[in-house]
Amino acid sequence: MKRYTVSKHGLATLACYVWLLGAPGFLTMSNQATAQTESKINDAAWLILRPAMLKLQAGGSRAEFQATCKKLLADYRGSRYDRQLQSLIVPLEREATAALPSFLQKAASERTPEEVIRTWIFQLREVGGRQFSDPGYPEIFSLADTPMATDQLVAIGPPAIPDLIEALDDDTPTRTIAWQRSFYPIYFVLRRQDLAMKCLERIVGCEFYHDGSTSTHLHNDTPARRESAVANVRAWWKLSEGKTQAQMIRNQLGLREQNLTLRGYDKIHALQMLAMLEGPEDVIAEMRSLLAADRYGLNSPIVEAMQKIDPQEPIRAAFTRFRQQQSREGDYTILLRYGDRALYQEMARQFEATGQLDRSGWNLGDEVRYAARYGKNWAIPLLAKALESTKMTGSRGFGRVESQPFSDADVAIEEFQKLTGRDFGYRPENSVAQRLAAIDAARGWWLSKGRAALREKINADHAPAEAAGDLFLTDEEISRRVAALQSADASTRRQATGALGEVHSYRIQRALLTALVKESQAASRIQILRVLQQHPTLWHLPQLADVLEKDADTSCRVLAGQIIKKVVADKSSMLWWSRLESRDAALDAARRLARDEKAASQVREVAMEILRAWGSSVDKPLLGK
Repeated sequence: MKRYTVSKHGLATLACYVWLLGAPGFLTMSNQATAQTESKINDAAWLILRPAMLKLQAGGSRAEFQATCKKLLADYRGSRYDRQLQSLIVPLEREATAALPSFLQKAASERTPEEVIRTWIFQLREVGGRQFSDPGYPEIFSLADTPMATDQLVAIGPPAIPDLIEALDDDTPTRTIAWQRSFYPIYFVLRRQDLAMKCLERIVGCEFYHDGSTSTHLHNDTPARRESAVANVRAWWKLSEGKTQAQMIRNQLGLREQNLTLRGYDKIHALQMLAMLEGPEDVIAEMRSLLAADRYGLNSPIVEAMQKIDPQEPIRAAFTRFRQQQSREGDYTILLRYGDRALYQEMARQFEATGQLDRSGWNLGDEVRYAARYGKNWAIPLLAKALESTKMTGSRGFGRVESQPFSDADVAIEEFQKLTGRDFGYRPENSVAQRLAAIDAARGWWLSKGRAALREKINADHAPAEAAGDLFLTDEEISRRVAALQSADASTRRQATGALGEVHSYRIQRALLTALVKESQAASRIQILRVLQQHPTLWHLPQLADVLEKDADTSCRVLAGQIIKKVVADKSSMLWWSRLESRDAALDAARRLARDEKAASQVREVAMEILRAWGSSVDKPLLGK
């Protein structure tokens, strides 16, 4: 065997190399090189994976997508996409080798109701939902004329629940692509189980799974969280099969603490759903306790829900805090909207003293615009003070003019010029220097003579932009009105109805619905319906649908239909996205009347207007006739 000898110099050199290998700097360079290599691998894989995902979404071959995933896994092993690719390849291969269900071979008209449901469950794989916002969630329910499998399952409702529950374990890829941010190189192919969960939540109207982040979905969540969510649904269905929707929601509220994926606002949504199904009476106490402990501030979900259920409650609370000088963030959205002259005067005094309106740090420009809209001339002192806020905090463009810096004072002077009727030379498209000069001129005029010149105008009363109606009545005053509306004497009820102005109180609305059933005169029923027409809500639907279908007077039926149309057309709340038994019943009544050739033409027409307002693609064939 050949022997090698090493000189002292060689030993020293070798020791130096060994030290270098262990030195932090050398490791950093080595790590940097490794990171650069990994980054190049990731970038190269993404350049192939993203177009393949988008092609699948657009209807491309599933077999081709499977082949692309396999090739990517082989060619770019070690990329950040390895796990995702493997999770796609396995179910795609399983699907490719499985025989198609026999019911798919039948004509649609020959399938049993159960086979129809299973057909739509199978077709979830073809739903190509698109995401339009960052962050957000793909639109998996139809925005077009043709209903998707998701729409069909929600339209079927509770009968589809057992098969949807079974699909919660099905990781078959769909054509729906989601992302954290559209510009991040991380997209997700949603699975049948993801879409099935969303269908379940829309049918029932409560939350069964909360992802917790924009990069987490049911299919790629931790096993513990995914298993907890699915186990919760199965336990819930054992309690809920055959029950009303309201009872289903109550059952989930009882089980929610056992579900690792639920927290926060899901309870608020569930309580709001119950209020819209049955009326606020059963949930109002719990909603009030949540409101009392609310710390969300400006965009509070509990305040938003209470404004739908009992708007008097958050308004009373905000005004009480203001009088006690304990206003908290978000209160000014209410105070500016419903405040009177005295309140605006006090707000102006506080603003002059502190330089701050809402304590949340809400954008001052938005605040003064809101004040000008609702306070009108009362808001002029607020706008004048806001002219001092000339710090450039954002940028905006005007038509062909390039985007340029702007301040809260820019917003204030636009409203100030409108309300005072004076032109200080401010033009939003001008240079910063020109705009600041106009703002300074306006502020100087206000301090020198404007405040005195406009004193009478500012102090004058005027009609509010939005009528407060009964929002500031005491509980005793509301109770007296309710008692009169519930009187056994018809003339007392009619007189009480005629004396009503703007009605927001759910207690008065409930009394009106009760009086509607008792009332024998068509003209008096019309009077009640006109009051309810001011602020109708979802829990009014059962009585309104009854009038639409059964009232002896055509005018009453048409007016009830117009109110139903107003309710179902309201898409301003997340409740619009959830199925409601009461809304389904009203829509079914409209469908029956639209088909009823014996019904009065005005009634059939208002029935079709209801369906058009609802806008479901499921009704397109009927409306087409």
